[in-house]
Amino acid sequence: MSGTGRVILTAVLLVVLAVVTNHSAANFDPPEWAYSSTPRDFKPDPDDGKPKRLAASAKTYTYARLQDLFAGPDWYRTEHPKMPDVPIATQLTLQEMIDLAAYSASKMP
Repeated sequence: MSGTGRVILTAVLLVVLAVVTNHSAANFDPPEWAYSSTPRDFKPDPDDGKPKRLAASAKTYTYARLQDLFAGPDWYRTEHPKMPDVPIATQLTLQEMIDLAAYSASKMP
């Protein structure tokens, strides 16, 4: 049997095996802890402008500050060492990253 014939036979056998066993990798419910779930009718409380506070934390943040994805709140600042400075590459905007990738690709041989 030629190499191509073996490949075709192997592919056919794998398809038949998949159909006969009817086994799917997604044939189970995902664990609840792995995915957050928010009810469809969930409505967040309106922003009242007052600072928010967590238990045992001296820090307060406004709702707008908590929604800032580029500066996460540090509620317990004294419980860990100072965070390192952020490298300049992570401060680029999405458009700057795309432009940089296109420029780098254009310079490749």
